[in-house]
Amino acid sequence: MKQILLKCLNFIFPITCVECGNDLPCDDYYRICESCVSKIKMIDGHYCKKCGLDLPDGGEHCFNCAGKTKHYFESLRAACVYKDTARNLVHKLKYGGREYLDRIIGQLTWNAIAGRGLENEIDLILFVPMHGIKEYWRGYNQAELIAKKISGYMNKPLLKGLVRKKITKAQFKLNKEERVKNVKGCFGFKEELESRIKGKNLLLVDDVCTTCSTVDECSKVLRRAGAAKVYALTFARD
Repeated sequence: MKQILLKCLNFIFPITCVECGNDLPCDDYYRICESCVSKIKMIDGHYCKKCGLDLPDGGEHCFNCAGKTKHYFESLRAACVYKDTARNLVHKLKYGGREYLDRIIGQLTWNAIAGRGLENEIDLILFVPMHGIKEYWRGYNQAELIAKKISGYMNKPLLKGLVRKKITKAQFKLNKEERVKNVKGCFGFKEELESRIKGKNLLLVDDVCTTCSTVDECSKVLRRAGAAKVYALTFARD
């Protein structure tokens, strides 16, 4: 009966791929076709072992991480390169109200670390927070949606408590120096979080990382609150 109802609904309101618009089965879960998923440039070859940047020419670290750049997180892992289909998915999740895209984004993000031992290092999962006003108008925090998926896959508790204290400019509009300045001092944490994370290894989740400034600032706050280590995980890396 359920399948019949699904087919009837699909006939009236057909399910299509969010990227190319082609028809999908009535019980499709991810809402994107395999062909479009295959076009996402996954970071599964050489990448910087510190900041997760794709390194098509090989190497252990990118130019910045091999030099003087220091980070408060242990390492950052990203699932894919932030371009084309991956960029479109993020934009539709963030600005298009397509909350269901957390399914495919969460799955691909999890695939980047599944079976690689990181889950054995992690005690708790957190996410990069939005300012309350922005989250109210958007209706959700896309980083939290992705983090919930990772929490389920990893079977680790998801904590709230990291807060954004001020509204900042959109990072994609700024250069590297401006991005660092934009997020400096804008994160804090609720008092009750401190006792939960003290001495724990944390996984910090976000949707996109470009210069690592946001993830780094959050990691700094968490380390100062007593976290032993902070690992970072994002869907895309620019």
